[in-house]
Amino acid sequence: MFERPAPVAGAAEPNGIVVYETDFGLKDGAVSAMRGVARSVSRDLILEDLTHEIPAFNIWEGAYRLNQTAAYWPPGTVFVAVVDPGVGTDRKNIVLATNSGHYFVAPDNGLLTLVAESLGVAEVRDSQLIPLDRRYDAIRLECTDSGTGTGVVDMALDVTVSRANDGPVHA
Repeated sequence: MFERPAPVAGAAEPNGIVVYETDFGLKDGAVSAMRGVARSVSRDLILEDLTHEIPAFNIWEGAYRLNQTAAYWPPGTVFVAVVDPGVGTDRKNIVLATNSGHYFVAPDNGLLTLVAESLGVAEVRDSQLIPLDRRYDAIRLECTDSGTGTGVVDMALDVTVSRANDGPVHA
């Protein structure tokens, strides 16, 4: 079995790499729409895919796959994870900065539990406290029919393009 790279102490600045993980599958345009939103904000972003084949709403599987691969990406990488059985509820989205210097944007539903344990928590922010650029609202509405992916994409772009430094820290 491979050994995980050792965590790097301290938060790294976002490096322009965005890695997507969803339960959307690839049969429709949801993943393409998320990538299009990111390109609309900055053509300099490097967009990669962890997987889009997480079984629908399977939070444990999504958490496992994030934890399985995150440490192998360079510090400053932003992971966008959308696996959410709470679609349509008032469940919030969060941004997690780890001690290894990685960022994770996801629904606040347990999806980040394993990476928080293995990479350590530097800080956690509630999505409502992060200022978002609203110039791309029309495009973002196309991300998913549920709207769940739109908030997560918003936050990932905000973290990646210019790290948000306001709002209370929860960790």
